[in-house]
Amino acid sequence: VKKYIILNLTRKQDIISFETLFSSLIVKLLLINAQTTIENYALYNRHLLNFHGGAMVRMVISTNMTLFLLKEGILQRQNAVVNRFL
Repeated sequence: VKKYIILNLTRKQDIISFETLFSSLIVKLLLINAQTTIENYALYNRHLLNFHGGAMVRMVISTNMTLFLLKEGILQRQNAVVNRFL
């Protein structure tokens, strides 16, 4: 049984850097473990970035990727909050 987490990022720079990060990480992770996938990815209210400097990124990732990100110290970032286990 897979477990998933949802990451919420609210600062514009975190969203941009996180998108860039995952675009490169996903290729590496898929090569490392074919079962590691981003199951669901959605960016809500992107237009709000222009007015409020923030939006919510909701990303559901597999346990394997979570462990990789924890190892790399990425989830320790102040604005990358693990807010819910499913």
